[in-house]
Amino acid sequence: MIKYVNRTSKKLRQKVLDKALKEEMEYLRKRCFPWQKQPFLYNPVVVHEKVFLPDKEEGNTLGLYKYNEKENKHYVYVDKAHVWGVHKMPVSYLRQYYYKEVRGILRHELIHCFCQENWNYKYISFIKNMERDASPIFLAILYFCDGYTGHNCTKGWMQTELYKKIKQKYFKNYKQLEKYLEDMLWKFAIQINKIKEFTNEKNFKLGLDANYTKISNEFEFAPRNNGLTKFSEINFQDIFFSKYNKDLKNRRTIKNVSRIWEIGCNVDPNRLIELYNRKQYCEATYYNTKKRLIVPNAQITKPEKIINIKENKNF
Repeated sequence: MIKYVNRTSKKLRQKVLDKALKEEMEYLRKRCFPWQKQPFLYNPVVVHEKVFLPDKEEGNTLGLYKYNEKENKHYVYVDKAHVWGVHKMPVSYLRQYYYKEVRGILRHELIHCFCQENWNYKYISFIKNMERDASPIFLAILYFCDGYTGHNCTKGWMQTELYKKIKQKYFKNYKQLEKYLEDMLWKFAIQINKIKEFTNEKNFKLGLDANYTKISNEFEFAPRNNGLTKFSEINFQDIFFSKYNKDLKNRRTIKNVSRIWEIGCNVDPNRLIELYNRKQYCEATYYNTKKRLIVPNAQITKPEKIINIKENKNF
């Protein structure tokens, strides 16, 4: 039974967090690695209370996770009001309810820690940010460990085959889930490899193509959204004229396009290319488009003239 505390303090509330953290770490260890001495996390976890401001899109934030690469430490922050409720609610069952909520918030954030340690290095050359809230890796492990999330991506996640398998107890242990997720990442990697880069560099160098084009695509799991989203696009295009013939028909173009795509939790790996083809010309959330005209100077010693034809950006 959790006792009522007449005068709570930061020190006393920190004891609540430390106790809940210890219990959650043991629960998650037993859930993922039963009958093993393997710890749930190798790097230390530091937990603190924090006052969160309301989020217009997502509502009230209850927890936050950060990883410090220099220290190799996980930092977890829990909503202060929930920790305060563990001490100050007048009725015993309400104090118990808030303590359960604190553990639920910690469970969510600790799964972020787990994905950071155990999944972020896998297939990193193809896809990044396995620990994000809308990552199917994160959500699968979270729900396998009886956790929850209140983010908007939940609706899409609940329509997936993976979610249904977890709710139906299809995976008898974490090893089975891990194998399934690795196979899914491998399918993503195969599809991403087909659309990671498009270039005519070889033909351009051989003189078969007059203009040079390169399109680079990077893929990450999404922080909140479902589906495939074009997060950013940088599109630079330079038009060159020959020193000996300034006729427009003799211009050459060098075009470089760099895109970052966010993959939501409900994206089927087998439909990734289909979604890419459908959305590759959509406007990105953040974009920077620049088109320049490079005019050679008649005098070789003087620099060429650069004229900005078009520039449009929102970051």
